[in-house]
Amino acid sequence: MSSLARFRSKQQPANTEQEPAKRYVTRPNGERVEVETVEFDPPSGKARKMKPKEFAKVELEWAADMAEVTGCPCAAVLVVLRYLVWKAGGEPFAFSNTLLNRLGIDRRIKYWVLESLEAAREDQVERRGTRKAPTVTLL
Repeated sequence: MSSLARFRSKQQPANTEQEPAKRYVTRPNGERVEVETVEFDPPSGKARKMKPKEFAKVELEWAADMAEVTGCPCAAVLVVLRYLVWKAGGEPFAFSNTLLNRLGIDRRIKYWVLESLEAAREDQVERRGTRKAPTVTLL
């Protein structure tokens, strides 16, 4: 007897009238239950589409105001960073201070956020020298 034989359902001998054989399974409490075999054909066609990731449209000025109110200017820098990634189409881009200045965010916050993301290996920053905007690539 193979090691898997005890897991197979027990069958009674088939009747001569070509009725389908009855199948039984035994539950853990010892009860014997008759089961019906159901044929399953998966639906043809395309596979299910993946649900798109959830996102929120946020006005940059609103994000900057809320970051100031909550005392967390890093959040506004992250929102601006995500906006610039979208605008650049995922390609590396120059992260200048002009947009941050318009939103009232200090450039030192930008550098602190970029260093934190670089340490966490979330982005790659190429510093191009003094008075040049760093080139950022999100990983």
